Amino acid sequence: MTSHLHWQSTTTTTINCLQSRLLSLPKEILLDIVSSVAIDSNSLFPIALLELSQCCKYLHHLVHKDPWRQQTLWPRAFHHRFDTSAIYRRKLNHKMNWQCILEKRCRALNQCRKFAWNSDRIELLDSIDWEVIWDIITEHDQYNIPHLLNYRVQYAAGIAFQQGSYRDREIYPVVLPILSILVNYDFSITRFFTSENTAIVSNELSQFAYNFEADALITQHTPLRYFHSWSSPMDHQQHQQTISSSSFYPAQDPLASAFHLFFATIFASHPNIYQAIPGCIPIPLYTLNSELFDVEFLRRYERNLFFASLQESKQGWDEKLHRSSHPISSNRLNNIYAESGFASASQFVSEAHLIEGEWMGYYTFQDPDDTEDNRLNITANTTANTASNIPDTLDNNATNMEDWFDGPMRITIKIVPLEDASGEPISQSSWLSRWLDDETPQDTNLTEPRKRRKTNNNNLVETIQNASSSSSSTSNQFPYKHLKACPLTRFEGTGVDNLGTFSITGLVDDTEEGQVTWEKNYIDSGETWEYSGRFAWPMGLCGRWGDEEYGGPWWMWKVAEKDTTSNMSTVTK
Repeated sequence: MTSHLHWQSTTTTTINCLQSRLLSLPKEILLDIVSSVAIDSNSLFPIALLELSQCCKYLHHLVHKDPWRQQTLWPRAFHHRFDTSAIYRRKLNHKMNWQCILEKRCRALNQCRKFAWNSDRIELLDSIDWEVIWDIITEHDQYNIPHLLNYRVQYAAGIAFQQGSYRDREIYPVVLPILSILVNYDFSITRFFTSENTAIVSNELSQFAYNFEADALITQHTPLRYFHSWSSPMDHQQHQQTISSSSFYPAQDPLASAFHLFFATIFASHPNIYQAIPGCIPIPLYTLNSELFDVEFLRRYERNLFFASLQESKQGWDEKLHRSSHPISSNRLNNIYAESGFASASQFVSEAHLIEGEWMGYYTFQDPDDTEDNRLNITANTTANTASNIPDTLDNNATNMEDWFDGPMRITIKIVPLEDASGEPISQSSWLSRWLDDETPQDTNLTEPRKRRKTNNNNLVETIQNASSSSSSTSNQFPYKHLKACPLTRFEGTGVDNLGTFSITGLVDDTEEGQVTWEKNYIDSGETWEYSGRFAWPMGLCGRWGDEEYGGPWWMWKVAEKDTTSNMSTVTK
C-alpha cells in the first residue's frame, strides 16, 4: 500500500478491489494511514508518500490538493525530518507551504552532496541555495545539524571559501558564518584555513585578522548592513546600485566569524599550543539552539523589509519616469510583527543585555619589528636547512605564535545607566562622546574608520526616558523580548590578562547590528586600547583591537551562560 509499484504489478480487478477496500474506510482512518506513510521512512524526502499518491485519484487529491495536507500531512512530514520550534516561535507557519519548503531543503542538501561527490565541478557551487542552508542551521534544535553534516555542507562551504578569492569574495559573507558555526560540530573544517607555508593560518584568512583595509573585501558585498545608521537619504544612483548588488547573506557578522575561525584554526593546527601560550586554556565548542539565532533572524527579516521598501520605491520611480498608467506588479513583503513595533523608527532589535556577565578569551597581535626579524631568521634558517635537509617549519611556527598570542583574558561586565554619575547624558562623557558627537571632524573618521559611531543625538535624553518607562511593560514573548526603544547600551567592567589588571567602559550600538565597542585601560601602566566587535552566537564576542598600525583579532566567550541555552565543551589536544 505504500508503493505505486505494488499497484502496477497487480491486475486491474485486484487493484479495483484493493482501492474499494481502502477507500471504503472512514476518512479519519484513511488520513491516519496516509500520515503514517509520510513519517514511515528514513529518507530525507517522503518518497513513499508520493508513490502512494499515484495509486488513485482520491489519494492524489488528499496528498496534493486537500486543505488537510497543509494543516496536518506535510507539517507532520516536515517535523519528522526537520526542527520546527523556531518556525512556530517566529510565527512563520501561518502561510508556510510545508511541502514546497521541504522540497527546497532536500534540493539544497542534495546539491551540497552532489558537489562533494564531484568536487572538480566547481560550477555546482552556484546551484546551492545558501539561504535555505542558513535557515536549516538557524532553526536547529535536534534534527537539522546531522542532515547538514551527512550531506557534506561543511565541505561545500569550505571549498566555496577557498574558491572565493577567484570570484571577488562575494561568497564570503555567506559561507564564513556557516563555517564558523559548523566548526563546533566538525573541527576538521579548519583545514580550509591552514597555510601551505610556514604560517599556520592562510594569508586569505589572516588578512582579515590584521589588515583593517581588508574589511572592504567583504563589506562591499553587504550593502544593506547597518542601514539604521544611514544619516541621509540615498540619491537615485546609490539607490539603484544598492538594489542591484543586494543578495542573501546572514545577519551574523562575517568578519566576526572570520576572527572566530582564525582562533579555531590556530588551536587546531598549532604543533605545540599549550607550551606556546602560558596558562593556555582550551577553546570551547558549542551545541546550537535555535533561540540563539532569533535576533539574527529578526535583523535579517528587518533588512528584507527595508530592501522590499527600496524595490517598491524603485518601482514607483520607474512608473513616474515612464509615466505608466499601469502600476508595476510586486510581491509586497508584509511585516508580520508590526503590532510589536518591529521595523519601526522607535524600536531596535537588540541582544545587548547578553553583554553582562563573566567573559574569557584571547587576543593576538603581530609586532612589525618582530615580524621583520622573523622573516630574516626564517630566510636564513631555510637556506641552512636546505643544505642539511633538516625541516624547521614547526619551530618557526611555534616561535611566531608565542609572539602573537596574549591571554587568557578575563573580564567581568555589568550594564550601567546611559548617564554619567553627574546626571549628564552620556554624550558629555569624554571618551564615549566620540561615538555620539554629530560634530566629529571628517578627518578623524578617515583615520579611525573602526572607532567612530555616528547617530542622531538630539533626542537622546528623551529616548532614554522612553526606554525606561516602557521596559517594565515589555512582554517576554517573541519578538517583544528582542526589541528596545533605545539603541544604546552602556557597560563597564574590570578584567585581567598577562599584562595586568584593567578597567573597561563601552557601548553596544544596535543601530549597527549590535556593534560592541569599549576602551581598555590598564590600571598600573595607564596604557589604553580600543576594542570593537560583534556578537557571534553561540561563540560569544569576536572583533579587532588597536588600530591600523598595531592590533589584531580577539575572541571572548561567556564563562557562565545565564542568558543562552547552549551547551559548551572544550577542545583538547
